[in-house]
Amino acid sequence: MKYLFSLIIAISFSSCICGGSEPRNTEYPSHIMPGDVVPKFTLTSTDGSTFNSDSIKKPTLLYFFWSECPDCSKTTKEVMKLWKNSLYSDKGVDVISIGRGGGESATLNKAVIYWSNMSEAINPVEPPKLFFDNNAEVYSQFAEQGVPRFYLTDSDGVVVWQVQSPLTTKEEILNQINTVKNIF
Repeated sequence: MKYLFSLIIAISFSSCICGGSEPRNTEYPSHIMPGDVVPKFTLTSTDGSTFNSDSIKKPTLLYFFWSECPDCSKTTKEVMKLWKNSLYSDKGVDVISIGRGGGESATLNKAVIYWSNMSEAINPVEPPKLFFDNNAEVYSQFAEQGVPRFYLTDSDGVVVWQVQSPLTTKEEILNQINTVKNIF
């Protein structure tokens, strides 16, 4: 019995805190909700360019993921499919993809390999820039746990939609983008 309990505990801690099959936005709440302004932060991409949240001047989709999260693989493919079809640029929306760091398993190298593999899986596509949040300092301004996580802002940096769910599809993201674009 002692070993069974140990096995259950080990399995529980080995799974990522990704959202799994939990209901949206209930198990892993967000610090930032629709109507809130995006917190101030700056990140550097893997190509050396920087993104500053103060520079948001058009609708922006912030996508947080963790390279070890199986649920993130599903949503990252959805992000890549939209990117491949140029739906973001056609809609005048910036995409800021942020690999969540922190801990020994969440490294920049793993995030870069993951991002590259995901883009190649979608009939090769040049992926959107990858930003890496080394110690999850930016992520912690948005939430304590739970990825994949999306935030869509308007051109003033005000969040108009947020979700933490592995069930998020490209159609849902596009619908939200269209809703924001129709506001302007």
